[in-house]
Amino acid sequence: MMRDIKKDLDEMLSRNKLVISEEYLDEISNMPIAIIGIGGVGSVVAEQLVRIGARNLTIVARGTYELGNVNRQIPATYLSVVSKIPKIYAMAQRLHAINPYLRLSAVNFDVVGERNKLHEKLKEQDIKVLFNCVDEYYAQMIVAELSDKLKVPMILGGVTNLGWNGIVSVYNPEGKIKYQHIFNRHIQSLKNTLNENNNIDKEIKEYWLLSHKEEMPDWLKEKYLVNKDLPYPVITPVPWIVASFEVVEFIKLIIHSEDVVFFPRAIWINTLNSRAEIIDLRNIDIKNYLPWRP
Repeated sequence: MMRDIKKDLDEMLSRNKLVISEEYLDEISNMPIAIIGIGGVGSVVAEQLVRIGARNLTIVARGTYELGNVNRQIPATYLSVVSKIPKIYAMAQRLHAINPYLRLSAVNFDVVGERNKLHEKLKEQDIKVLFNCVDEYYAQMIVAELSDKLKVPMILGGVTNLGWNGIVSVYNPEGKIKYQHIFNRHIQSLKNTLNENNNIDKEIKEYWLLSHKEEMPDWLKEKYLVNKDLPYPVITPVPWIVASFEVVEFIKLIIHSEDVVFFPRAIWINTLNSRAEIIDLRNIDIKNYLPWRP
């Protein structure tokens, strides 16, 4: 028996249609969107986009799951870890299970090592919006450069500080202030030149440890004293909250809301104090907000 695709989609999106006009939902459905990085933030962004009706998606990631991913990455389960399924394919399976009518491109690329191929791929697919959900600083810069080259908005965010806070912004490539202008302000004090040969992420980690040492509880401080290579802390709900803010900003962008938080403004989310506020990244010490990571 053949399914009625339009009827299926209408019923799936019926609750969304009580909030957003059918015109805007059609725009979201047809818009080519790329999510670069499908970790704790990116996997939730991808799922929420599909659930609001996005059907033309490109998801980009590399590698397989580890047990340490299970606390926050949507397709990461004990089974997906032991089976060593590539992240990109586990995510694709989940998204197709939610909506089998997707036009989904799952790209198993290394953002840093294959950035030129990635640029060509996104250009070929006529991407209109980028979600920057990668964790390494240099990879984040590359995605920002892709946004500039493709002349498309970039929505970015991640978990920061000691794992309880998040930050979200919408970058306009046509704006006068560039992503690099804000973030290189601090990075240049660590490295004179940013390139693949500099271990910039290690430098950022060292600075993060130094900056947050005083506020760390003793038990956490002891863990990092024993092993500086421990990953950054992150508690399960926070990347999901960050992802939700990103998707809401995307919807506001589509419906031309005047309240979109355009870069260099950002939404600073403090889950411990149940507070979110708008900050201006030009007027704060950016070291306290690095790294943005999923």
